[in-house]
Amino acid sequence: MAFYDGLTPTIYAAPTDQGSGDGSSEANAMDLPTAMVNATAGDIVGLVPGVYTAVNNNTRWTPAFKFTNSGTSGNPIILVGKYDHIAYYADTVNRCEFRTSGYSALGTASSNCAVLGADQNQNYLQFRNIFVDSVYVPPRAAGGSLVASGGSTGIRFRRCVVKLTEEVATPSDNYNAIFAEDTTDLIIDNCYFYGGYGLSANRNWSAITTYYCHNFLFENNTVENANSGIFIKGLMIDPPYTGSTGTLRYNKILDVSDDGITMLGVEPGTGVTAYQNLIVRAASFGIRVHGGLNSNYSYQNHVMHHNTLVDCGVGLGMGDFTNVQASNEFRDNVVALTTSSSNKMYTTDGTNVTAAGFFATMDYNLYSESGVSAQWSQGASTYTGIADWRTGSSRDTNATEEAPGFTNTATDDYTRMGSDTGSSTGGRRGCYITNTETIGASVLETSVAGYQPPILFVG
Repeated sequence: MAFYDGLTPTIYAAPTDQGSGDGSSEANAMDLPTAMVNATAGDIVGLVPGVYTAVNNNTRWTPAFKFTNSGTSGNPIILVGKYDHIAYYADTVNRCEFRTSGYSALGTASSNCAVLGADQNQNYLQFRNIFVDSVYVPPRAAGGSLVASGGSTGIRFRRCVVKLTEEVATPSDNYNAIFAEDTTDLIIDNCYFYGGYGLSANRNWSAITTYYCHNFLFENNTVENANSGIFIKGLMIDPPYTGSTGTLRYNKILDVSDDGITMLGVEPGTGVTAYQNLIVRAASFGIRVHGGLNSNYSYQNHVMHHNTLVDCGVGLGMGDFTNVQASNEFRDNVVALTTSSSNKMYTTDGTNVTAAGFFATMDYNLYSESGVSAQWSQGASTYTGIADWRTGSSRDTNATEEAPGFTNTATDDYTRMGSDTGSSTGGRRGCYITNTETIGASVLETSVAGYQPPILFVG
């Protein structure tokens, strides 16, 4: 079993001192605040199972639990729970749960702090095998339950689980599980976010939200039965920060009441690449490239390829643009509706995004709507069937309209039967290029002290 995510702790920590409290072993674990003060570059702080509670400090960028020191590029400081929380998220005995006390109720949460993460300008910190329930850590407005705050470099959240808020309130700003702003080299991988479906259908309640983050990598995460998936924002109005750059890959997003992935503006010459993501039953858009916040945004160089978008309100959405857009790519994707409906393969919010230069490539995709011809919408025009769409839009010259051959939609298994050579490289389209990829978070461990975890993931 991969206890402590396969790492060997140098300091052991617990909710309160155990034994001698010197941190030398689980039996002698020191309290976590002391461990986080003592830890220096290269230390691995191993958490024994328990509930870790800190007082809300009412400061947006200062987490309730925080390290005093930073790590270095080759020697990060790592905080890691003992067991694999993807397997044991429902196991209250074996998980390391983080809470804050003295928080405000959601809807008046502007004074809440995140429970854990990187303070401003802290570098090379990692947080692994952590559980957060938003009932006990309500995210603050314009913040998150977990945070990587301004100026940080090399922050990583791995195999963390956040149970998203179930409270009903108007999400006037970013009530997120993880919020990151102005960070570089941020990694979020193999995390699981669940809960909160249908509260308001608003991307401001996304599982992950970023503001002008640079060179990020979000991979193998699962978002399930939630409000929204991943929200990538661009630059801010004042001061004129630069835009967002990074990669989204191998993520699984199931049953969200707004968008699966939303991408906003970037600075000229940069963009976000999203590939081999599986998005199923996103009520609004599978992937939306969205604009309209302010004139500083540009919408260029977003590359979306080899994604599988199933039963979404709209597969791909573009719109609200009043400024620069160019060089975007949408290719080698599968967009499918498993039943006949009024949903669309692609839509725009206005005629100003119909210019030929908006897409460098929109081609080699596979489209399917069970029982009828698929539909596309661009500006005021609707096209039915691939031939009509191809003629009316001058796009998707090499795309096809055919059954995708999913293995078993009843169990959300979207690997594909049969062969497919229709991609731009002559291979399979959609997120399962080889049909052996791991999409979404995976379970490492199977049992602890006789406890059998629930089966979470299929497909």
